[in-house]
Amino acid sequence: MLISLTAPSGGGKEFLKKALLQRFPGLKELCWTTTRLLRHRGEIQGVTRESVSHTEFDALEKAGELAFVQSLVGGRYGIRRGFLERTSGHFLTEFHIDNLIATSRAGHSPVAIALIPRDIAFLEERLARRGTRSARTAASSYSLWNSQRTTSTQS
Repeated sequence: MLISLTAPSGGGKEFLKKALLQRFPGLKELCWTTTRLLRHRGEIQGVTRESVSHTEFDALEKAGELAFVQSLVGGRYGIRRGFLERTSGHFLTEFHIDNLIATSRAGHSPVAIALIPRDIAFLEERLARRGTRSARTAASSYSLWNSQRTTSTQS
């Protein structure tokens, strides 16, 4: 089973993910291959994240070894197809709406949990407290997420 959390940046995905992983020991985090360095506490190379160079990522993508490729916040992300095909169990991840749709079309039938923030002020406050993004970036992220959410529910 694949469980996906979706929300704009600052919407609480990481908080909820950590809480669920602690509460349910049989639940595992889906391993993403990324061009970003490991940045969150608890990320483990090759287990929860696989950090590779841009050149390695491009080669994996060109060879068709990555599914659900996306570019976010200066990094590229994808999931190794072999991992999806040979792995069983319950996995938790974060998908953007377009990848939720692609995942369903690929036959993986994820359970999707959308975290919908009250408003942009809520996100701006969270991101300012974290020190990770500016208010302008938060507004842009929220607008993009909200338009994707609206578009995908109409499809």
